[in-house]
Amino acid sequence: MIGNQKNKIGALIVMIIAVIAFSGLALADDFVPDQQNPGPQLALDVLWVKIDGNTVQDNAVISEDVKRGETLDISVKTQANADVEDITVSAQIFGDEHNALDDKSETFDVVNQTRYTTELSLRLPDNMQQDYYDLRVIVADRNSALKVYNYNLKIDTKRHAIVIKDLTLNPANEVVAGRALLATVRVRNMGEKDEDSVKVSVEIPGLNQYVSDYVDDLESEDSASSEEMYLRVPQNAKNGEYEGKVVVTYDDETKDVIKTFTVKVVGGEETQAGTSTDSTTVPVTTPKTTIVIGPETQDTPRGQGGAIYPVTITNNGKESKSYTIEVSGVDSFGTVKVSPSTLTVVNSGATESVYIYVAASEEATAGQHTFTVKVKSGSDTLLTQPMTANVVEAEGAGSWESVKTALIVALIVLVVVLIVLAVLVAFKAMKKGGDDELSEEQTTAQTYY
Repeated sequence: MIGNQKNKIGALIVMIIAVIAFSGLALADDFVPDQQNPGPQLALDVLWVKIDGNTVQDNAVISEDVKRGETLDISVKTQANADVEDITVSAQIFGDEHNALDDKSETFDVVNQTRYTTELSLRLPDNMQQDYYDLRVIVADRNSALKVYNYNLKIDTKRHAIVIKDLTLNPANEVVAGRALLATVRVRNMGEKDEDSVKVSVEIPGLNQYVSDYVDDLESEDSASSEEMYLRVPQNAKNGEYEGKVVVTYDDETKDVIKTFTVKVVGGEETQAGTSTDSTTVPVTTPKTTIVIGPETQDTPRGQGGAIYPVTITNNGKESKSYTIEVSGVDSFGTVKVSPSTLTVVNSGATESVYIYVAASEEATAGQHTFTVKVKSGSDTLLTQPMTANVVEAEGAGSWESVKTALIVALIVLVVVLIVLAVLVAFKAMKKGGDDELSEEQTTAQTYY
């Protein structure tokens, strides 16, 4: 009896183990990863691949060193082992989080026992992370299995490399002739080495405008912006679009990078854009300092905005120097502000700009008003320059006078209406008072009788 029970228990355990084993197999079958459906073999082989003219090997141990910011010229030599239609050859680099790096050929047909060369190109972004990547060359048609070839790359960077990240213009879209144009340039050091004294220049040759600033101590992988640089569109500039460029010079002025832009000028002469001359003051040069100030005369709208007079100082000496800007004579017709400060320190060989903002008050008389600008270094006066603010009527002043007149008339009408209403209310109140007295007399008489 006991033996039979043991046999039954043993059989039950065997059944349970069998069920678990069968379930495990079924479960394993369910979780087998999908395998690539290779399809028919593509009758086209890659014989070799060249990067920038250098032959590279598939899955080589040694990586090919390339620099970010450069464009890879890729040549792929293939050989057809049969007639095949609708072939595409592509080159791709995966793993960059900011950019899609790929290029592919147009679709083409191949003929048996014929060789073909496909030219591709990939630009490596300036901000690409330095690391090891695979360049994947893929050959495919519509239905056959892909043929993938891997070429090891080491993405590196140049020893010295500055890129222009952005140019900000104020105003951004168009500038009125005779007005100021302010430019700020943002740069980034993409090289291995830190950079010192990076020169940033903004040029608009058609407007005869050239201005520069320096960005110091720019470490590798860091970004920095120039100071706001002042350019003035001449009063006699012709309407139209003018080509400009940003030039950034670095590595002891042995390398440069250039970015072009366009400026639209309005409110000037109604002719095609051309070369104009500026009325900027002739530079004043001492043995150790060069000062450029101007233009000498600018229009200043009365009670609105103002005019900007730039003062550019270049220290030609061997040591840093302090300069003081003094402005006098503006109180009689308006206000003045010097930005960023009346005191500026200029390093040896560097250039700094100071901006004098002059605004005319609403009470200022129209016409030309003279004031004086002095540039001093310590107790030495390096420059005394008379300047002129031409006070003009602000745009829309006539319409404001009309508005004021209309408001005054409306106010008078409102006062008259209020007076009439007050008289009517008083009259009604008096009449009501008389009616009340009469009613009271009638009531009293009736009571008496």
